[in-house]
Amino acid sequence: MLTTLALFMSQVADAERPSLFPFPSWMHYPFVAVAFLFFIISFLKQRKPYQLIFAIAIPLTLTLKFVTEKDRTLFYIIGAIEALLVLAAIISAIVCRPKKKDEPQADAGEKKE
Repeated sequence: MLTTLALFMSQVADAERPSLFPFPSWMHYPFVAVAFLFFIISFLKQRKPYQLIFAIAIPLTLTLKFVTEKDRTLFYIIGAIEALLVLAAIISAIVCRPKKKDEPQADAGEKKE
């Protein structure tokens, strides 16, 4: 296990710009693809808005590959958009939560009286 961790850390150091991307591209692209497919399939099955928001937010991280070290404004704009999308996902998960149904036994007991 320690050798696996050491190997992983040595590969992380090979990232193109470690200050900007903690993972190398060969790890980032499959993660984005799997996460995108997961959230799209989940959205098609359950129709929860936060799943669609995350399906948009995760691939948006790929736009950081085009940001140069000197262009920090674009970096912060993309970061702000990502933060807003995550906040929107949290809010939609809270707001669109299924409402608890009243206990049917209590209603049935009141009807009998």
